[in-house]
Amino acid sequence: MTTNDHADTADGTPPDEVAERRVTRPWRTVVLVIAALVVGLGVGLSLAGVFGGDDDPVASTPVTTSASSRDGDPEAAAELPPPDTGITAADAADPEQALRGFLAAEASGDWEASYEFLSSGSLTAYPSAALWVNAHADFPRITGYRVDDVADDGTGTARVETLTGFDPVIDPVIGLVAARGRSTWTLVEEEGLWRVETTATENRPLYPSQEGASDAARQWVDARVACQDTSALEARIVGAPVLASQLCEEDQPATVEVGDVRSLADADGTTALLSEYGPDVYAWARVAPVQSTTPLLLVLGPVGEEWQVVGILPRA
Repeated sequence: MTTNDHADTADGTPPDEVAERRVTRPWRTVVLVIAALVVGLGVGLSLAGVFGGDDDPVASTPVTTSASSRDGDPEAAAELPPPDTGITAADAADPEQALRGFLAAEASGDWEASYEFLSSGSLTAYPSAALWVNAHADFPRITGYRVDDVADDGTGTARVETLTGFDPVIDPVIGLVAARGRSTWTLVEEEGLWRVETTATENRPLYPSQEGASDAARQWVDARVACQDTSALEARIVGAPVLASQLCEEDQPATVEVGDVRSLADADGTTALLSEYGPDVYAWARVAPVQSTTPLLLVLGPVGEEWQVVGILPRA
């Protein structure tokens, strides 16, 4: 943990507590692939996402910044074994087999096959395979998995823990999708076979160390001061992107200083970020102050193992 993480707000409140207070700010629960696997995916702790649709009720999502999200989790870029092959819904005689078949189908993009593994409760939300397939346009993409634990107490409900791989992305619809997450899946026994209850799945995203954010900020600033074409990198920048062009257009000091990376705080003026990404942005975003002719704050987010500039805020 860095020394900056607990002195970010104007009143000295640790960002963990600030983020926890975000529960009072309603935000639409973001659909994760597989239902609850994300909620804007940025959350530091459990997510209560549900394979719902765009008509999901407005929900208040608990958001916290865990130590692993600040310092980097060793499994944030862990290699995953190849997906299983040949498991059908008719083979799902135990919860692990059912989940392996479901995740293998998801990882291969065979959503009609994964639909066969859904529980009757999940089918209430997706009464047809076509609806399930179409809904994947708004789901984070599962790329792999590793089964770590199976808890079956014999009551017909089981919980399976996995390290799950996702296609990492920062998106205004589904938020930030981390490349890896620790997921807890609920499976239920129905007529002698096991099925996945997507409405009761939790995922804790794993982030890389924020050390890479400092290098990313430095490289970005140097490129803009040198008037290099970074338009592709700035296509999705939130906040005040005009400040990026000023780095090139204004006379700058001999060295444009980039300060220490820290957590995002209320005092940074986060309205645009909240509007774009929801309160989960407090869990994953990092900021770096830039002492240019017109001072600014760079906002960075982890996309896979790399940090990218995703926002620019005016600096008081």
